[in-house]
Amino acid sequence: MQTIFTILGTIVVLLLVAGVAIMIRSRFSSPNGADDREDDRQLHDRLEHPKFDELEQQFVSTMPGELRWLYRQGHLVAKRNIRIMSELQAEHEYEIDHFLPADARTLKELWFDIGARRFPFAVDGFGNYFFIELHDRQGQPTTVFYIDHDGGDVRPIAQSLKSWFSSVHLS
Repeated sequence: MQTIFTILGTIVVLLLVAGVAIMIRSRFSSPNGADDREDDRQLHDRLEHPKFDELEQQFVSTMPGELRWLYRQGHLVAKRNIRIMSELQAEHEYEIDHFLPADARTLKELWFDIGARRFPFAVDGFGNYFFIELHDRQGQPTTVFYIDHDGGDVRPIAQSLKSWFSSVHLS
């Protein structure tokens, strides 16, 4: 008889542990976990495979070498939450939440208009964009700008993509 109680007790404990585990998992995971993972995979794939030809068609302009350089820095564009100082504003720090893929889809998915001939390469946690302006002067430094969604204020924050990101040290 005691063996039956021991077995039943063990079963009850296992069921309780499994129930608690399921509750914890459902509490801390998103309802669309598989969808979120697929979205992350697609974003990563788009970051790794920029489509400069699409952008060149869209802007009718050659993409700057510095922008191509940025997307070759796979270790950098895959990172999130990067803190970086402005080159042009004393002691002003910005945080890049994540980088945006270099493709036409990115331009279609912008949630506010940033202006013509501007390509956003990153976004902060508030939905403000970091962008470059496209111009026809090949070989010129590509100034980095920041646009605030609340009012559309635009600030230059770095003289070039390369100089700004060369100061970032990733762990």
